[in-house]
Amino acid sequence: MQDEKIWPDTTDDDLWTAARADIDAKYPGRFSEEYIRDAFERTCAKFDDYVPLSRFLKKLRVVCLWERPLVPDEILFPDE
Repeated sequence: MQDEKIWPDTTDDDLWTAARADIDAKYPGRFSEEYIRDAFERTCAKFDDYVPLSRFLKKLRVVCLWERPLVPDEILFPDE
């Protein structure tokens, strides 16, 4: 199933379920469902053609881990 080609569509419930399950399996409890959904939508936007599911899931993991929003200074340094 990992080599099957998929169309990255944000309205595809089966793809969303597979993506969420993959992130939960690799990083249990690390990301909220809202964050995973946002990363899923950003990952879908990066592709404009069919792509192997394994490549899509790998890109989703990269987006979750490396394309996180920066934490505002007010949160990091509340006393300043």
